[in-house]
Amino acid sequence: MLHWAARRASHASDGAELAGYHYQAYGLHVYSDFPLPDLPVAPSSRPDITICSPGDCPRLQPAESVGAPQDFAFGTREGSFRIVGGCEIAVRPSVPDRAAAVVSNMALALCLHQRGLCVLHGASFEIEGEAVCVIGPSGSGKSTLAGVLSTRGRPLIADDTCAIALETMCVHPSGGSLRLWPDSLSALGISATSLPLVFANGEKRRLSTRYRSQEARRISRVYTLRWNGIARPKLVRLAPSRAVVAMMQASHGLRVFAGEHLARVAHVAQTVPVLEITAARDFSVLPMIATLVEEPDRFHAL
Repeated sequence: MLHWAARRASHASDGAELAGYHYQAYGLHVYSDFPLPDLPVAPSSRPDITICSPGDCPRLQPAESVGAPQDFAFGTREGSFRIVGGCEIAVRPSVPDRAAAVVSNMALALCLHQRGLCVLHGASFEIEGEAVCVIGPSGSGKSTLAGVLSTRGRPLIADDTCAIALETMCVHPSGGSLRLWPDSLSALGISATSLPLVFANGEKRRLSTRYRSQEARRISRVYTLRWNGIARPKLVRLAPSRAVVAMMQASHGLRVFAGEHLARVAHVAQTVPVLEITAARDFSVLPMIATLVEEPDRFHAL
């Protein structure tokens, strides 16, 4: 097996001639032989990450993983994929039109893990020149909150995947759209039927944001959401041990990179404030929660 750097160099030698789809995301040039609508288009260049289909990725059962950290295969309900050396992703979707879903929902995040980033399941925004990340498992409301922040003019850095470079503690931009459920769009006063579907036969819609960050931003704080019956949202700074638990629960690569990822999450927890927002699960409190995210010092949490 080639070392990561050597394999990347062999890719870079001929990447400029690849005639598929080119994107710039997470500070990297991504080439794919099928379209990835979640990523911003870029001019043709030598890729850092190459994505192909069908490749030689075997069909795997969901949640099964094999191989060493430098070369492994993984299966989900949407298909299977193999990642080699942090720079190659071979995708075999369960049905032909789900290839982009395999990449967006899991494969690219795990590839970023393999390249040494701390990857969290969340949306990140630029506030006062710094990155702020809102994390949580699927269905926790982070994308809906991201929609509120977007309507307030906060530039989007990344939706769904927040990748932190530990050397600089910076988050790199990865696109200018949010993936939202119809009820979330309705709460924002937006008609879901006026927006394109994220994936065929799905329900989520793609909302392009007016404001988007163009540069990497140093992360200043991380928020996690917890829902209960209290009417007025409450903001508490978590101790590092609780912060680590919250971030591990909001992680794309927990099963594959558990040990490595735990160390990276612990570094983030020791470096930046991690704050928990507790509130009633009600769309009406979202403006107040957005204010907590924008101005936490007003609530004596920092």
